[in-house]
Amino acid sequence: MAKPRNPLGVPAAEAVFILEQLVADGRLNAKLLREYRTRYNDEVSTLESRIAYLRGLAGPALGVAAGVLATVAAPAVTRAVRRGRPPAAEKGAEKGAEKGSRKRRSSGQQSPERIKSRELQGRYLGLLRQVPKNTKQRFGKDAIKSKGKEAVIAELQKFVSERK
Repeated sequence: MAKPRNPLGVPAAEAVFILEQLVADGRLNAKLLREYRTRYNDEVSTLESRIAYLRGLAGPALGVAAGVLATVAAPAVTRAVRRGRPPAAEKGAEKGAEKGSRKRRSSGQQSPERIKSRELQGRYLGLLRQVPKNTKQRFGKDAIKSKGKEAVIAELQKFVSERK
């Protein structure tokens, strides 16, 4: 498991003392302290619910594996909580409750046309990265509209192979 982050290198006991002194000196107000405590409690409850959810998915035989998965997902949840936003899973649930929710297709259910289109786009972008900026316009949107993406990709491949 990753070591907790401590950018100042201050031990926990000293950090508590420093916090108390900041409050006593009036540099840190009670409202801000309450906000940080709320964020901390939100993060803890989010992580606990995520762990419980993953344990439920894994079943009793895979309880240890679910705990490992929860620790892998924790940094993203932690970042969202630190920024004061709900985690991605909760954001999606809120959107679905507000409007008519649409389900995303999983990658296994994509149409053959969409798969081909994404594959072409990947090849196009991969080749375009190898082209100097001053010649990229030659292979841009206008070329794709007039010739088609496959033809532009063929030109890009020829151009890149000639440069090497």
